[in-house]
Amino acid sequence: MVDQRGPPLAGGTTSYVARARTHDGRDAVLKLALPEGDFASQVRTLRLADGEG
Repeated sequence: MVDQRGPPLAGGTTSYVARARTHDGRDAVLKLALPEGDFASQVRTLRLADGEG
């Protein structure tokens, strides 16, 4: 579970991105994107980043 914390982050074009916190208190980023265009590529990139970046 992720709780949103604060306003959306600037710079995106087709996704909603905001700071968040995981259930165990770690900082995270919440990204909500429509599954269109290069969505599979975005998912692959986020998985490869493994929380770093």
